[in-house]
Amino acid sequence: MDAKLAESQSLQDGDLFAQLQSIPEQNTTPMPRKTPLKIETPKAETTVNNLNKAIVGDSVANDDDEDGDDFAFRPGRPRSDSARKKILDATRKLLTTTPMRDLSIEAVAKKAKVGKTTIYRWWANKGALVMEAFLEQPGVKNVLPSAATPEDAIRIQLEAMIRQLRGQNGLVLAGIIAESQADSSVLELLYSAFLKERVEPLYDRIEEGKADGTFKADLDTDIAIDVLLGPLLLRVLSGEDGIDNSF
Repeated sequence: MDAKLAESQSLQDGDLFAQLQSIPEQNTTPMPRKTPLKIETPKAETTVNNLNKAIVGDSVANDDDEDGDDFAFRPGRPRSDSARKKILDATRKLLTTTPMRDLSIEAVAKKAKVGKTTIYRWWANKGALVMEAFLEQPGVKNVLPSAATPEDAIRIQLEAMIRQLRGQNGLVLAGIIAESQADSSVLELLYSAFLKERVEPLYDRIEEGKADGTFKADLDTDIAIDVLLGPLLLRVLSGEDGIDNSF
């Protein structure tokens, strides 16, 4: 843990790009074009190329609407946006006191004062629900940096992620990461809905830096991304003492 904390401190002290330059050279010939970063996972029931498929799902649960509210499922009946907002708000509130692994659809339905079928009409599973509730948190939306140099763009992107993952947002993401270790569908959602749009700009800027001489031409881009994001995600997973103002 001390070594990891020292690594994160070195990022804070301005050694970020020195670390990129110091990554050992690889024996393989550099790839002539971008290869998209992939996470190898077993084939999941929920294969997510976009978040909408996981959110809506191909079917609804068979549970009866427990409270008999007006949102009980009926074929052709339009979804209620007010019910959706209540469900997302309830999920966020419950996540402040309940880890994702202990969160239940029943608890969310009770908190939101809707039936379980209402929830299953919008989200195929708990992972999709929690992911959307997380992504709609204030400050989580990703804004792609516009900067003159690859170094500046990388720094801006990392600083934005640090802001996004402070406090409660970081705790929720830590729960999602933990859940993804046992559920490959959650892992796919985590990558496709959150990590992908943050990792790919870093990949592009590192490749740009390799092309213009900012970074070594034979720098391994995947390892460089691990060096950049590893300390950040480690602090997120460390719990209450995660990303604070000293990071």
